[in-house]
Amino acid sequence: MHVVTIGREDAPAMLLLHGAAACDCFAGQYDCLSAHFRLFIPHLPGAGEAVGEIYDRETTLRDLTALIETLPRPLCLMGHSIGGELAVALVARGPERFSRAVFLSPWVCATRVGCNRCERL
Repeated sequence: MHVVTIGREDAPAMLLLHGAAACDCFAGQYDCLSAHFRLFIPHLPGAGEAVGEIYDRETTLRDLTALIETLPRPLCLMGHSIGGELAVALVARGPERFSRAVFLSPWVCATRVGCNRCERL
């Protein structure tokens, strides 16, 4: 998984999960956020360096979980759209991994299948 890192090495860590096919959706906030956090921005399937990869929710969650295990703690998490859906699932599956989480317009409950998935979380 390609990951862009921005910010001081000694700053608290923040993982940013972008929306569908938009790995630059937080680009306007990089300066502000990196003044306080070390940002880790993975390119999710279908975007940036991973544009040729097919998005599969469970595979992406598995890859993100492996990435999270390598990141410093405490870890803040922010996700937008599909990244928000992934963030909700990551926190539901391992809340102890995160010091805080922000969900921006998470793409959840868009279909009956999505609603059923969220109810299980």
